[in-house]
Amino acid sequence: WLLTVSCSDHYQAFDSIAASTKGFSREPLQVDCVAYCPVNSTNVSIKQPSGNSFVMHHDHLYFSQWRFDNAVNPCRKNGTRLCVLHTGMTFSFPGCRLEILLTGDDMFGRISDRRFEAASTVCRFTAPGGVSMLMLSDANAQSADRMRALYGDSLKSDICQAAGHGESDFPPEVYDLIRPSILLYPCAQWAYDLTTDAGVGV
Repeated sequence: WLLTVSCSDHYQAFDSIAASTKGFSREPLQVDCVAYCPVNSTNVSIKQPSGNSFVMHHDHLYFSQWRFDNAVNPCRKNGTRLCVLHTGMTFSFPGCRLEILLTGDDMFGRISDRRFEAASTVCRFTAPGGVSMLMLSDANAQSADRMRALYGDSLKSDICQAAGHGESDFPPEVYDLIRPSILLYPCAQWAYDLTTDAGVGV
């Protein structure tokens, strides 16, 4: 089970299952490993060369991180393996490859305007035949700048999940690098129908 960001709308199903009596051992669901990048903590400070501290903070982050930690805690207790993700990791499964293209590690010192969504984990699945699916989670413009610098045209993927439910400030020019044949919008119909400057493809 891969958790991409500590926003509660990304792990509510995980939370309810992990907190249940049988957890991940109940049939037909069995989870051997939970993978995540736990960097979205409140007031994370990193010393900059200037001597100033970089502080990652968000009005809702304290509660969000508290819930996220509580969701993961049962895994520590019931023996489910935890895997901390880092950019560049690759996982191989029968007929499928998972690449970790971006994690919060890359964004330390780059997150501004209290936008902790930039710490989202971005990953790509490649299935037999080479069909690829890029999952952007809640990546925003700052994430996109880093991805463009790291990967450029190699971001090309057949299927792409629209960043931030399609309402992110993820720039169109990076979607042009991805060039997906299918763009997935994980949102309600009313959100898909919105016409906003921030929306992608609406």
